[in-house]
Amino acid sequence: MFRVKGFDLYVVNVYLKSGEGFQSSTNAGIIASLLSFVRSVRGAFAILGDFNEDFETLSSTHIGEEARAVWVGPGTSTWSGGGQIDFGLISNSLATCAAVQLDWNTPSRPHAALHWQLDVALLHQKMPQLKGFKPAQLDSQPFQLSTDRPEVTILDEQVTDELTLDFAALSCAVEMSVYGQAQGRGANILLHRAPLPVQGAPNAGWGGKASAFWCRFLGWIKTVRNSGWHVSGFGQQAGDQLKDVWYGDATSLQDFASALAIASQQCDPAALLALEPVATAQHRHHTEAFKQANTKQYTKWLSAALVKGMKPLYKCLKSTESPCDRPFRNLSLQDRVYQRWKQWHDIWCQPVTTDPHLLAEVKARAIDQAKHLPPINFEKAVKLFKKFPAKAPGADGWTAQMLNNLSEEAVRAVIDFMHACEASAEWPAQFAISLIACLPKNTLRERPIALLHVLYRSYVRLRFSLINQWQQEYANQCHWDRSLPGGAVLDVALGRLVRGECTRHNRLHMVTLFLDLETFFDRCRFDEMFRTGLKLGYPPIILHQAYLVYSGARYLQAEGTVAPVIKANTGLLPGCPAAPSIAKLIMHDVAAELSVKSGTSNLDVWIDDLSLDTVTAAPKQTASIALRLFRGLRSSLESRGAQVAISKTSFVATSSEACKALKAICQPDDPAIKNFARDLGDGQKFASTWKSIWNHLSKAKDPWKRVTGPIAATQAYLIELGVECSQVHLWRHAKGNLQLDWTNSDVIRSGWEWVHKLLLHQQGLRIAQQEGCGSLDQGTDFTVHRKLLKRKHVQRATLSNLHAVWQGAMVSSAKPGWCKLCQCPLSLQHNLWECPFICKQFDAKEFSEMKSQYPWPSLWLRGLPPLSEVRHPKPAIEQCGLQVAGLWSTQSTLEGSRYVFACDASGGPGGSDQRLLAEPLTVPQAEQRALFELMHRVTGDFDATTDCKSVKQILGKANPPQEGVVPWGTIWHERSRIRLHWVSSHKSAAYFEKQGWEQWRRLINEDVDKLCGQRASQHFSIAHAKWLKKCDSVVEQALKDLPT
Repeated sequence: MFRVKGFDLYVVNVYLKSGEGFQSSTNAGIIASLLSFVRSVRGAFAILGDFNEDFETLSSTHIGEEARAVWVGPGTSTWSGGGQIDFGLISNSLATCAAVQLDWNTPSRPHAALHWQLDVALLHQKMPQLKGFKPAQLDSQPFQLSTDRPEVTILDEQVTDELTLDFAALSCAVEMSVYGQAQGRGANILLHRAPLPVQGAPNAGWGGKASAFWCRFLGWIKTVRNSGWHVSGFGQQAGDQLKDVWYGDATSLQDFASALAIASQQCDPAALLALEPVATAQHRHHTEAFKQANTKQYTKWLSAALVKGMKPLYKCLKSTESPCDRPFRNLSLQDRVYQRWKQWHDIWCQPVTTDPHLLAEVKARAIDQAKHLPPINFEKAVKLFKKFPAKAPGADGWTAQMLNNLSEEAVRAVIDFMHACEASAEWPAQFAISLIACLPKNTLRERPIALLHVLYRSYVRLRFSLINQWQQEYANQCHWDRSLPGGAVLDVALGRLVRGECTRHNRLHMVTLFLDLETFFDRCRFDEMFRTGLKLGYPPIILHQAYLVYSGARYLQAEGTVAPVIKANTGLLPGCPAAPSIAKLIMHDVAAELSVKSGTSNLDVWIDDLSLDTVTAAPKQTASIALRLFRGLRSSLESRGAQVAISKTSFVATSSEACKALKAICQPDDPAIKNFARDLGDGQKFASTWKSIWNHLSKAKDPWKRVTGPIAATQAYLIELGVECSQVHLWRHAKGNLQLDWTNSDVIRSGWEWVHKLLLHQQGLRIAQQEGCGSLDQGTDFTVHRKLLKRKHVQRATLSNLHAVWQGAMVSSAKPGWCKLCQCPLSLQHNLWECPFICKQFDAKEFSEMKSQYPWPSLWLRGLPPLSEVRHPKPAIEQCGLQVAGLWSTQSTLEGSRYVFACDASGGPGGSDQRLLAEPLTVPQAEQRALFELMHRVTGDFDATTDCKSVKQILGKANPPQEGVVPWGTIWHERSRIRLHWVSSHKSAAYFEKQGWEQWRRLINEDVDKLCGQRASQHFSIAHAKWLKKCDSVVEQALKDLPT
């Protein structure tokens, strides 16, 4: 430990065991002890040494986060065998002044020496920082918006415009209502110069409750020694707490307690000081015990991640992305601040201007659109604010915690303020300040993430339906757009996989260009954003309000410091909810031009990632076209201010001939060339490929031997199920046909439901071919089996025997046998019921009665009752299907704005047992079906109440469910019409009042619940329920006796 001015510095040397990895039992114990140590002290630390694990592996775990430290390395190999295995873990406050140099002139080969420099003097220099707000406890107060407006100071400038002052007054009122005090959130954004914060003294480290008690006891002794007898509130209660914090036998505890009581009664300092050695020993023991407990906890955390292979390890330890490299690490902290500012200033402040006429037109359209927008929905705003994620806030002090705790009055005031901003197409000055967090990325550039005002982000979310509607319209007319809500990059990759199979099967050559743009968001020009946005009908209110934020002041924050302001004239802000959709405007003209060029077979654009396919029958022609398209695309992008990341851009060819042809014509400044690519095709070419592959597979004795890709694998599975699928849009089977509309978003669900039924049918047929299983062709009832397996008292041997009975594993065609006692071949019937050796062990009369009442061979030979025998009898045909009554009996649809609706479903008295339901739907599925039917019978937006949470969760997802009986995909684009409210069923009026729910929702929910219950009861068979209960007891009896 080194004593440095203002703090203590701990330097720890580490050497992990080689050849085992950090997750081995030996190394996990070392890391666990290390974590326990650094978490128990408050001094700065540097953990340096040979970790015998690659830097990238350890830096991608949560170990650094758990230690509150940063991984720092030289950025290159540190030993002659290759690999960066020597590096350091530096505490957060010290990382800004840490530097390391590699030195191969050392006797410690094959390892290089690392020279570490910790310039702690930097920690005492005053650096520019944002002045934060003190943490405050929640103290809810009535919301009162004052007419007095506070002064507003934003980064040393006083602001006087009306909108900014109004927002400052609103912020003050909200802060008072949430915290009971005002610190100036939303009114004062101040910069100050101060030393960077460093961890405090090590004696403030937390060692657990018992250690804290003895630490305070020793502090009391020290006070008495220095100032004479003194009894604080702690001293008066210390004797009562000894039992909970004592280590040792009861006698020594009693002696200590007695001595303490005497010292307190006699006010004797000497008697209290005599207890110091014992108190010191207790404090030392409990501190060490706390560290050991933490070590065990970390060891368990590390070692538990190894259970069942490597997947749990990386789920437990691995971060999704945690680079540690930053540029300018070889410079001093002050120089890094300047170089960082200069680097981003050059990118964001290009020699371009924004056309004032174009800006004025966008603003005018924004104001006009605001006049026709419906008000922001209050209930939607309340829900959004309550669940707003606790991410890093903007610069003015508004936090997610404030949004989470807004009163209804405050929410209404915030919505009113948003409406006022919309009406004037302006934002207060507080919204236009962006704090840019520069995250580690690589040694050339950091990753900028904008920390925007929480209310601006909330506003975009509340108006996101405008963006969703535009994105849907844009995707319909621009086939290259792949970044849709709910979409994934995997969809594009799967597409390329199938398209590659089509190409190879047709003996064509395909070259794919994968193009990546460098700092794409940061180079977007506002004029192009406006021009394309107006042309494509992008919501002007969203576009203009986003521009006000993008063109505002930007402050770079990294390594605890803040750089001077940058007034940007280009660049979207990552972190803005509208930025991904606005980015499509920037790429639109480029993609539109490229999509119609000769040689373009397919184009996929995912924000700033572009992939382009060229397909011809000649490899040289394919290569030539691909290269020509790339060079034209690069010129077009660079003319718009974009920059191609050539190191991340590549050509990928599906054939060696095309790859060879590309290499012959490419120049050094062209992308790299790889020899493999796959993708997904559609349309007429895909249909012809499907049919060609089908003709190839259907004639084969073993289709799987001819499978070469996902299309062929799909067809091979369908052939096994007895499906004739020579046409991609029509699949035929003896049980029925399936017509597939591949443009419909419900196609996956409907296809899976159809195939799943065939799979169950095929499964039933194969099971029915087994001995004694002829009645199981329509399914097996496993209700009793599942209950039995859940019982804790069932022994493992009994379970093994049960499995043997279900599988018929005692005898089979593969394992024939001969009964020596009866001199006959073994069968399940003979083995379980006919052999005298078996019969004498149970009451044959009792079982013969049960077998006559339940004459199912599958039950008595396998313990498997047939589902067809236990299912509830189907109602008469005239009682099934949809029944229309009330207002719908005179008109097919109702106007949503004139009524409120409620949906419910009921399984009747036996709803908890799937076998007692008249229809093959679970209650949640029936609830979904009810809402689905309602959407077809109501026009416009409408209000609906339900007591089923799963329905509300489904509608809140980005994509429709890909399984289930309800075809949500057919109406998914209309789901925004529903204002769905969930309420608890069967609750009192007082409960609804406490939850803040309208009482009329309770009444209509009770009404619809009653109607559903009555309808379900009409089809419920009490006699069948009683019979089923008796049947289950017989099945359970059979399952208990058969294995024995």
